Amino acid sequence: MAQLTFDIPKVDEKATRARVKKMFDSYHEDKSTLETMERVNPLWLTHGIVSGPSEKQVAMYPTFDADMIRGGQVRNAEQELTELSELMDARAAHIDKMQNFCKSVERAVESLPHFEREIMERTLMVNKHARKKDFYIWPELAMTKDAYYKHKEKAMLRIAFALRIEVYERAGGGEAA
Repeated sequence: MAQLTFDIPKVDEKATRARVKKMFDSYHEDKSTLETMERVNPLWLTHGIVSGPSEKQVAMYPTFDADMIRGGQVRNAEQELTELSELMDARAAHIDKMQNFCKSVERAVESLPHFEREIMERTLMVNKHARKKDFYIWPELAMTKDAYYKHKEKAMLRIAFALRIEVYERAGGGEAA
């Protein structure tokens, strides 16, 4: 009787951890952008719109007259409005994409076991400038250095699998996405 064999690819842990760190850099960029947009104009995030012109600005705009219609300026204005509308739709789609990405990263971190979540929140979830060094964190968590790094590596792999960004080794020794 023949025995079944499975060719299960092996995860390249080093490349996967590097990809997770890069993903957290993207997370911080998107999170910072969204927070800035929220401070500048909260309507961007909720409705994907910018504030319209004030009443004073509207009063300064010329009205459409027969000369403007004959000169084709009205048609150009309509085309510009269409292009602006398309741009606003693309911007709203990009904002949605950033919000979904940030939420998926936060959900992946929240799904981790307690110690792993604590480590990720104290190391990679905070901005680079506010991060503590690892050797300050493991005593705060009452962990040994070895246990700390074991939990940190597991957490990074779990996040990679949750977000489907793990890297596999190729049969020939190279990387595969």
